Amino acid sequence: MIVGLTGGIATGKTTVTNQLLKDGFIVVDADDITHQLYRENKELIEKIKTFFPEAVESGMINRQTLARYVVQNPALMTRLDFLTHGYIVRAIQDKMDELSQTNAIVILSAPLLFETGMYHLCEKVIGLYADLTTQYDRALMRSGMTSDKLELLISKQWANHQREVLSDLWVSTDMPFEETYQIVLAYLRKLEKSVSKSK
Repeated sequence: MIVGLTGGIATGKTTVTNQLLKDGFIVVDADDITHQLYRENKELIEKIKTFFPEAVESGMINRQTLARYVVQNPALMTRLDFLTHGYIVRAIQDKMDELSQTNAIVILSAPLLFETGMYHLCEKVIGLYADLTTQYDRALMRSGMTSDKLELLISKQWANHQREVLSDLWVSTDMPFEETYQIVLAYLRKLEKSVSKSK
């Protein structure tokens, strides 16, 4: 069973994902796959180099430089998405195909799960959310984050009410992390039991 895990920026998705890994769950992380493509996929790197030449250093994409490009000219974000989307989705699909025979739950952790249509790969989706003020405060504490960059990232993401409609479990991360995590964990354990019964 594939279970999607998603949430807007600074809603705790990475923290929950990391704890799930520690607890032994199989996790496919869309961010990790994107970073790997930026390091290793020569075809994609060459395409990005055509439009963002200064973002390629030593044959790899410098994500910080690439981010500066699109923050300075937000219109370039659409071009970047067009260049990268197909590669990312194919890589994730390939990974999911590799894991398709497993009897365990596989977590697909992706910040733009709904926006990219990848939620169609999932049988269930867990959505995380936080109060907008909390979200901004958390995000702006990150190294290299600016108000302009944050606004650009948020503009790419669906509003909470859109995500909530398509989520099977909708969880606030405004509470202490342990409380949030226990809700997520209990839901996944319940799904594990249903998967075991259906074998």
